[in-house]
This record gives sequence, structure tokens and C-alpha cells, in this order.
Amino acid sequence: MTEYTETFFRLCGVALLTAIAALTVSELSKTVGIPIRLVGKLLLYGGIFALSASLFSRISAFSSWEAAERFHGLLYRSLGIAMTAEIVADVCRDLHEGSLASLVETAGKLVILAMALPTVEEVLRVVDGLLGSV
Repeated sequence: MTEYTETFFRLCGVALLTAIAALTVSELSKTVGIPIRLVGKLLLYGGIFALSASLFSRISAFSSWEAAERFHGLLYRSLGIAMTAEIVADVCRDLHEGSLASLVETAGKLVILAMALPTVEEVLRVVDGLLGSV
């Protein structure tokens, strides 16, 4: 398992424990569950921040490669679209609009695919050129 996978499973564990604790305590008192959720969210935000900082430093390490410069923008734009779609979908779900959430997620995936197609095309042309010269 990579460090990213381990971090992901730790974050999932924190989220599940927070949800279970908040649900259990909320049965007794609605207001007591709020601080539990807040602490859980702060722990999750801290873990996500550490994970994203590590990922961004790895992506930045590619900048020494001339060919990778074109892909930096694609990576960051794709990440931004994915996170925006996820946040908007979560808001839609919180407002009990699950079908809208699914449509937002689908639109985000399609936009990322459309943005990636020119890069995939370029890679395939290079591979085809290399295989054609063999």
C-alpha cells in the first residue's frame, strides 16, 4: 500500500467514526453532535490538506521535464473541476436533490474527459510514431 492509500483509509476511518459518534450522541441531544462533527471535519480537513500538499509537491517535481509543462495545467484544471463538481453535488444532496447531484457529477466527468482528449490524442500519435518506426 502506498502512503496515499494508507492516508485515504485513515481519513475514511475518521469520517466513519465521526458519523457514528455524532449519530449516537445526537439520539441523546441534538446539540452535542455538532462539536463531534466539527472536530471530525477539522481532522479530515487537516488530513486532506497534508495529502494535497504532498501531491502538489510531487506534481511540481515534474516541472523539470519540458514535456510535462503542458500537462500541469491539465492536471490542475481537472482537479479543480472534479472538486467543484463534488462540492456542488454534495450541496445538491444535502438539499435532497440526488438526481441533480448525479447530473453535476456526470457533467464534471465529461468536461474532464473532453479536456483530456487532446492530450490522449497527442500521446497516441507519439506512440504510433514510435511503433511505426520499429
